[in-house]
Amino acid sequence: MSRLSTTVFSAEGEVEFEVLHVLTFDSTRKRMSIIVRHPLTKEIIIYTKGADSAVLSILAKKYKGRS
Repeated sequence: MSRLSTTVFSAEGEVEFEVLHVLTFDSTRKRMSIIVRHPLTKEIIIYTKGADSAVLSILAKKYKGRS
C-alpha cells in the first residue's frame, strides 16, 4: 500500500508532507481542506481553501468577542 504525499516548496526547502485526509470541495461547505503530517515535526496541519464568505464566517464565529 503506497502513501499519498504532496511536495511543497517553502522557506525550509522542498518538503514532502504525508496526506492524511482530503475534504473535497462541495457547494454546501464552499471550501476544501487537506490534512497533512509535517515530515520533520510530525505536526498535523489542516490547510483550507474556499470562498471568502465561507472561511471568514467560520473565523468570525470562533473569534467573536476577542480583541
